Amino acid sequence: MRVKYLVSMILSFLVTLGLIAPVYAAPKQVDTNVTKFSFLNKDKVEANKIYHSDDFYLDIDWDASSSGTNLQEGDYFDITLPDQMEFP
Repeated sequence: MRVKYLVSMILSFLVTLGLIAPVYAAPKQVDTNVTKFSFLNKDKVEANKIYHSDDFYLDIDWDASSSGTNLQEGDYFDITLPDQMEFP
């Protein structure tokens, strides 16, 4: 009788722990389509020219809807920048 009680308590604890513990999925690379890629100056206005000494922002819109609802926090994608751009 005591063993049955102990087993039921352990199982109850494990079920409770499983309900409150967050589910962790490893980050994965997802397929995306870049829909907009532009350069912004320091005032966040689209820039026509950027010089090597200029500070600038990259304005990128992207669409990952092809991944459906399978996106999770930590998922990522890579963007290949033009060869003319040099980054430190």
